[in-house]
Amino acid sequence: MRKAEPSISRGDLAAAHCMRLLESTVDFERLQSLQDELLDLKDLQLYPLIAAIAVRLARHEKSLADFDSKSELQERAPLFHYETALQLLKLIDHKEEAQEVFEEATALRHNGRQVIAWTQLWQVPSVYVRGLRPVTAWWDPASLPLAETLLENSGLIQEELEALLRNGGQMVAEEAYPRLTAAGDWDVIRLYNDKRWDAAAGALAPRTKQLLQELPGVANGLPYIHHNTEEVCFFRMSPGTRVLMHSGGCNARLNLSLGLQGCSNSFLTVAGEERQWSDGAMLAFDDSCDHSARHEGEEDRWVLTVGMMHPDLVKCWYLFASLSQHPGTVTGKYQWDDKKKSNTDADKDMSSAGDAITKYSWGDGKKQVSIYIELDGLDDCTEDMFQASSGEKDVSLTIAKVAGRRRTFSLKDLAHEIDGVKVNHKKGKGMVVLKLTKKEEQPWYKLQETSGSGGGDDEEEGGMGGMGGMGGMPGMGGMPGMGGMGGMDLASMMGGMGGMGGMMGGMGGMGGMGGMGGMGMDDMDLGGEEEEEGQAEE
Repeated sequence: MRKAEPSISRGDLAAAHCMRLLESTVDFERLQSLQDELLDLKDLQLYPLIAAIAVRLARHEKSLADFDSKSELQERAPLFHYETALQLLKLIDHKEEAQEVFEEATALRHNGRQVIAWTQLWQVPSVYVRGLRPVTAWWDPASLPLAETLLENSGLIQEELEALLRNGGQMVAEEAYPRLTAAGDWDVIRLYNDKRWDAAAGALAPRTKQLLQELPGVANGLPYIHHNTEEVCFFRMSPGTRVLMHSGGCNARLNLSLGLQGCSNSFLTVAGEERQWSDGAMLAFDDSCDHSARHEGEEDRWVLTVGMMHPDLVKCWYLFASLSQHPGTVTGKYQWDDKKKSNTDADKDMSSAGDAITKYSWGDGKKQVSIYIELDGLDDCTEDMFQASSGEKDVSLTIAKVAGRRRTFSLKDLAHEIDGVKVNHKKGKGMVVLKLTKKEEQPWYKLQETSGSGGGDDEEEGGMGGMGGMGGMPGMGGMPGMGGMGGMDLASMMGGMGGMGGMMGGMGGMGGMGGMGGMGMDDMDLGGEEEEEGQAEE
């Protein structure tokens, strides 16, 4: 009697096919397609293999080239790929392999400098802003004035939510992040996103909107790194809801989560520490740290989540200018002439520069480019003291009198043509902003034909919500695509994970792969990068 052949899972077949293909080709498009197919299988056993592919993507020269062409405030492919590998491995509890990937990523050097500055395995955003305080997963709400304001008005917000629900406000709710929802229903009513208040939602919660008109980043005229660097939402969880581990795409955002209704037996885990929501109480945490949530109560749970710009970034706003430069170009707080870029201050250098203004920063938006100029005495100026003019590729500003002197600013050889300029005098901030109208709506990767890149600015309608002239840079979406804990689809994973990564050493054999054996990371040679999607938060 013939012995029955052992059954082979489709995951085993896919892994064997992957190995054969890897041996025969390193074509990027084919490898990316293969990776998509593997994640579409939603087989957890394949995660080590997919993570290995992500490792090689991170190491590939095409990815490494981002360190020369993109600023730290843009998503760079190696961070994107390393993070993907790390999220996959953490989801299946492969701690040792994840630690190896983390150590490889943080040891990476490019042109002699460390290029990935992560410090904790549970905080690996694809955009990492240096210069902030050491990461703290949980924050004390008492240290955040905005959190105090929300707590003082929690009763008002609870009443407004109840009225909103009575008046059918739940009709404007939508699924929050379906790919992150392992069980139950997770819905969101977005009040504020991408520097805009939703008209319908704002009408349903006018007092909440009024309380939050001055979010820290927008109040200080700062650009957003992602479209939702600051955000205001009501989140609902039905009983039994479970939200998978995910994280924000940048360490520039804190989340303030105010319990409003049905919060008993509802829990939030951040960086491995679980805390419980309570009605009228606040949980504050760093959005870029790994976090997940579950609701085991008997009624719907509602919270108000306010994403706010990290207070250190608000205080040290000049980081936007210094970090938005590409390596090898102009660096520092402002753009300087090469001969004076070391530790020069424009106002102290007036003996040589005369009335010329040489200190400024800039940002790129969808329809406009903004040039920021700060000077002592600007708050005392009146609007008629400013006179701006422009040509197709030049712009100038004359300030009749500031601090007792006439000052002038001029730039020639702009990177692209403009259709005009407007002056925005920001009284109380010692700042004037020149708004250059683009002739064509295209990203500006540098301000002048010979200069380095700058920062993004989406103050005007339709702004790009990203830094460094990058045309649209939405945040990382955590870990999308998992059906229960049974797997995730590749397009969702690669689009929403916000990162890809790589491992050192071998991964060991795939369970049940019939002699396929262990597979080391160095057995593959892949390259490329994936796009990211919206950033998830709870």
